[in-house]
Amino acid sequence: SIRTIQNDLTCLECDFHAPIKKVQEGHKIIVSYSKPFELNLGSELDDEGYKALGNALYTLENYKEIPQYAWVYSCLEQICLNRFMDDNSPIIMFDHNSLYENTEYISKLAEAIQKKQPLRITYKPFTQRLKTGEYVEPERQEYKIYPYLIKEYNKRWFLIAHEERSEHPITNFALDRIKNIEPYCKKYIECEIDLNDYFKNIIGVSVFP
Repeated sequence: SIRTIQNDLTCLECDFHAPIKKVQEGHKIIVSYSKPFELNLGSELDDEGYKALGNALYTLENYKEIPQYAWVYSCLEQICLNRFMDDNSPIIMFDHNSLYENTEYISKLAEAIQKKQPLRITYKPFTQRLKTGEYVEPERQEYKIYPYLIKEYNKRWFLIAHEERSEHPITNFALDRIKNIEPYCKKYIECEIDLNDYFKNIIGVSVFP
């Protein structure tokens, strides 16, 4: 609303001392900076504030592949770098696999979970080792699934979902093995279990009997 914009401009002028310039042209008011201005949000933070930012940055590391959250991670990262780094030498290195495949699916899968959209995926299972010691490369398979959760473990992403033909309530699919994703026109099946409770006492994505 107009009132919101006016309040934001007042905040920039009073709290951040931004050089705001207003010029009226007919019935319009043009608002801009009167001179180059850099908003430094990190200049007045104390050590506790930077500690909190560091914790937030560590948490958001797992979300930076999702387009909706990438800008937040980038802003926090820049603030921390301005505070702790005088040159380009890193002092913190996160355990992140930049070569991991199919991270572009994260946003699409997150949207499907939010909208409760069943999916049809093409999936290539992991290479299997036979009792003879030989390795077999499985063929691609098609699954009709109801997505519930995206989970990261050991630098890999997994989709937790119910597979239509499975007797188990949930199955996990590694994102780097998914080859294609399409909508599946079927009524969504809700998750039968509490996923928070399910993963509370396990490490990883699978529960073994």
